[in-house]
Amino acid sequence: MSMKFEGTQLQAGDGADPEVFTTIAGVKSVSVGSISRTIIDNTDLDSGDYRTFKGGLKDGGSLGMSVNFEPTNGTHDKTSGFLSHFDDDDARNYKLVFPDSTEWGFAGCLESFDLSGAMDDLYLADLSIKVSGKPSFL
Repeated sequence: MSMKFEGTQLQAGDGADPEVFTTIAGVKSVSVGSISRTIIDNTDLDSGDYRTFKGGLKDGGSLGMSVNFEPTNGTHDKTSGFLSHFDDDDARNYKLVFPDSTEWGFAGCLESFDLSGAMDDLYLADLSIKVSGKPSFL
């Protein structure tokens, strides 16, 4: 069965014990992409006419999101919102919560923040969170 993306939430953890997750307001879209791994060439003289390869280190990719940006919103601001995550050197916990209550969790660092706007339009922020370690959806 296919599921609509509407109702999906991106949540950020506060790092406390127990950790409390807060839904980031105004998220318009989320993309999880470029999960990859290094491929190591392990060809030797006994490999015959074809090269042989082995899997190397894996990269959890990045999560991109677009947000209707409100600088004074508590989930956006530089005091406690996602803008404050840019100053964190250590990865922070995040999770996607789908409408059927399925959760995908990962640790990550805020990698980039791009803000744009135009006359008669809303501020739009595009953010990228670099996944650190193995995400729970793999």
